[in-house]
Amino acid sequence: MVMMPGGVAQAQEKALLGDNNVEILSIKKLPVASTMVNGKSLDFGEYYKNELASQSGLTSKQKTRMLEIETSITQLIKQGRENEISNYLESEGFKKQKLTSDFGTLSTKYDVSFGQPDVWYDDDSNMWYVLCDFEWKTDANGIPKWYCNQSFHGNVGGYEAVGLYFTVSENIRIQDYLLRTYDFDRDTVYHWTVAEDWSNAGVVFSDQDEVVFDNTPFGVDYNFHKGIISMWFERLGHIDTGIKMQYIHTWSETIISNVNISTTGIGFNVVSGEKYWRGVSDPYYWSY
Repeated sequence: MVMMPGGVAQAQEKALLGDNNVEILSIKKLPVASTMVNGKSLDFGEYYKNELASQSGLTSKQKTRMLEIETSITQLIKQGRENEISNYLESEGFKKQKLTSDFGTLSTKYDVSFGQPDVWYDDDSNMWYVLCDFEWKTDANGIPKWYCNQSFHGNVGGYEAVGLYFTVSENIRIQDYLLRTYDFDRDTVYHWTVAEDWSNAGVVFSDQDEVVFDNTPFGVDYNFHKGIISMWFERLGHIDTGIKMQYIHTWSETIISNVNISTTGIGFNVVSGEKYWRGVSDPYYWSY
């Protein structure tokens, strides 16, 4: 597996999707393939991962299907309709799987809230699909809690880390992944297409969070206010696993490195500083 450590120079690619003139930033640590959609150059990551080339053998039909689904979900997000994602997937023939929950066990929320993961089966691509999201909490006055960590504008500490993982990875083969983050007023969607680390246990993304001047009630906005991770995977046999999301937040002068993912969650080293917390979702369990 190819590791892509933090600090690699980023490239930013801007594109407009649809008629809403909402800016989409595709942020990459290494160049990946772009796809033309309606005459616009959009990057959703390589659907045929080099690291999995000897295993995957995805067909062109599967790649096209995956791209169509991800593009449509981005459209819903930028229109403020992310609560319609489940209805959209059902309309496309996806079959939602039953999960059981164990609230409060080994969970630490801190200043973010986590949604329930959803697992779907897509008969058209013969693939499984999992989605989970996080969002920063707000105080009694409606001010998001990241606001107290920012120093006017610019970088907020070192890199963040956010991941989605299976507590048991047996009979799971991950084929692709994507992190979307977007700001408080939802006028910018960021596509994080290159993971810091991934395996059949899950995926973790690590990159710089930033406060920028924007037309919000408090004058600034934050590129990690909310996020959704999606993963496509194959089921090779019986699966009995927990599914969890984890978020590592840093601020002040704190820097983390060696970010990795496993069945126990996100691992990392603290290079400097002590201003960070680790948020972990309640576990949900899936057996099939």
